[in-house]
Amino acid sequence: MNFILRIAGSLIAFVVFVKLGYVLYAKQSKIINSIMKHNFEMFLFHQQIIYVCLLSLNGILPPAIHAIFNFIISFILSYAISVGISKTKYLSKVIKKKTFLTSKKLKN
Repeated sequence: MNFILRIAGSLIAFVVFVKLGYVLYAKQSKIINSIMKHNFEMFLFHQQIIYVCLLSLNGILPPAIHAIFNFIISFILSYAISVGISKTKYLSKVIKKKTFLTSKKLKN
């Protein structure tokens, strides 16, 4: 029974997050567009930020507050790093979302 409840909870959470994504996408605010523009870079850096927060704050904060704090700090710092990288000339060329097939035209 416990296994079924876990599966049902994860499916419900998935549906809620998908619906939330549709609502946020429909609004097209500047903040959401900026996050969508920098989401790949945020993905690259958030894990390292979470690891540093876990090492530095382990045992200091209660687990629930620590999880919320990790989420907020990793989101803000990874967003700031990704915006900073996109504004520099050379680093923005290193981390690009283009793949080989989209960056060069295929010759027939």
